[in-house]
Amino acid sequence: MGFGPASRVDVNIPVLPNLLGELAHVPASRLTFLVTEYSKPFSDKGLGNKMRQWCDEACHVHCSAHGLRESGASIAAENGATIDQLKSIFGWTTSQQADLYTRAARRKKLSGYAEKLLIPDQNENRDVTLSEANFEKWDKNKEN
Repeated sequence: MGFGPASRVDVNIPVLPNLLGELAHVPASRLTFLVTEYSKPFSDKGLGNKMRQWCDEACHVHCSAHGLRESGASIAAENGATIDQLKSIFGWTTSQQADLYTRAARRKKLSGYAEKLLIPDQNENRDVTLSEANFEKWDKNKEN
């Protein structure tokens, strides 16, 4: 699916399965999927206002169109999207914005790996005896 006015960057994104299911109910002749009650395309401001209404109705008062876009970028980056992939999906023309999301995703992943380093005496690998490891707890051959 692609979109973007002539003055902006065209964006082409894959249609996710949930969206594809919903689009199956839209007449094939309709090129604009989100339309006003008058079947006209939303203006930028009008779509933002409608998104606010939809978020409020769904009890997601903390969400906004921009916030949902940021969430999508964060999810994609955390799932391993590259800077170029993020630029393509979100229509960014420079790497600056995409780099923010990829760096945040790396920081999140690294902090998860580093968590064990905060435990005293756990900053390196060491040999553990079977009794220390409480091997009996994991012995599948032992009857409980």
